[in-house]
Amino acid sequence: MEEKVGDIQKVLGELLKKLREFLENLRVFFSSLTSPLLPFRRLQTISYQNSYRTQGRGTQGKEKIVIFAVMNNPLLASIVEEKLARRDIRATSSRILVLRALMTTESALALSDLEAILPTLDKSTLFRTLTTFAAHHLVHVVEDGSGLAKYALCSDDCHCGEDDNDELADLHTHFYCERCQRTFCLRGVPVPIPALPEGFSVRTVGFVVKGICDKCSGAQP
Repeated sequence: MEEKVGDIQKVLGELLKKLREFLENLRVFFSSLTSPLLPFRRLQTISYQNSYRTQGRGTQGKEKIVIFAVMNNPLLASIVEEKLARRDIRATSSRILVLRALMTTESALALSDLEAILPTLDKSTLFRTLTTFAAHHLVHVVEDGSGLAKYALCSDDCHCGEDDNDELADLHTHFYCERCQRTFCLRGVPVPIPALPEGFSVRTVGFVVKGICDKCSGAQP
């Protein structure tokens, strides 16, 4: 009896050890999804002026992006390279940096935002990179009424570009926060397609909802 109890304890100990290893791997995986844009070893906060202020259109505050920088993270590097390979995009240092920036932020980014996040890359390089990403359907362009084109990552299961009418594939609603000026993809909110008169055909639909985001709703005005 004591021998069986000992065997059970041994098995449970092994299971507990494997569970701890699994949870640690899971923690590393999820932390990597919000990690490094730049090769720094410390937690860095980058404050940059929002698109309106950057473009000289007002002074409605600042947005902060917190970058959890982990040097030489192989897991994140493999995820980035896999995303590029899936869209047949050759991995270069600038493309990797831009993709990491887009993966780390929850809102769509304008070119001016990326200039502030990645000061080592010039504007023309950023624009060429974003143009390549859009052509390969790695990102989509969001027109939120701010006068600035913003770029958001397409989901891994996005099939835009594979359909005859690819402009209508994988449509989703976008939300523009009037307080922080950030734009979000609401992938679970479908876009209504209007019924058009005879002879009219739909090529693309842009649907932007404006209001206050969840984070700003809980903040003081």
